[in-house]
Amino acid sequence: MALALWDVVPVLLSAVGFVVLSRLSGDSDRGAGLLGWVATALIAGGGLSKNILKSMQAVTGGAFESAVLENALFWLLAPGFLVAMAAFARAVRSAAGLEPRWPWATVWAVGAVVAGAVLAMEVPGRAWFFWLLAAATVANALVVVVLVRWSRLRSDRPAGALFVVSLVIVIGLSGAAAALPQTIPVQWLQQTGAAGAQGCFMWGAIRLARTPVA
Repeated sequence: MALALWDVVPVLLSAVGFVVLSRLSGDSDRGAGLLGWVATALIAGGGLSKNILKSMQAVTGGAFESAVLENALFWLLAPGFLVAMAAFARAVRSAAGLEPRWPWATVWAVGAVVAGAVLAMEVPGRAWFFWLLAAATVANALVVVVLVRWSRLRSDRPAGALFVVSLVIVIGLSGAAAALPQTIPVQWLQQTGAAGAQGCFMWGAIRLARTPVA
């Protein structure tokens, strides 16, 4: 049960970071702010679904099962990060004095979910899972690229470095999850690393929000 409770810490840290960035996006462009809040809800919802599942399994000794909660993480993360990319890219353009473009990433988000649904219905196995995992990973990386650009625009390179460190840790943890046996000590290590990654993300977001445009 303690591990399940610790598992919620990265979700909360990530949510705080996205809330800060969504508010900052809204300061630059109202549309960007609205997209940021949608992205925050999707990403936080995905993380919480995983935590709720783990908590229920801990309480019931592993008897609780829910396909919806088990799969919601990636169904929500993939479109969530794509919408976040649209929000922050729009905010960056507005902050730079440029006309905001149509947020095509929101169209890609819908397309990613539709493609995943088609794979789930038509292709045996977990092809849909690998598709959504790839979409979420690429979108997460693109979000960091946009945030690094935003950090440079606000002359706050340490914030950009924090976003990059967060992404590197997340990618490293994904590799470790695939390579290591999921023992209790390994899970504790992974969740501690995840908390560190999202802590860096939150710290970068707070720095970015407090740094005035140069």
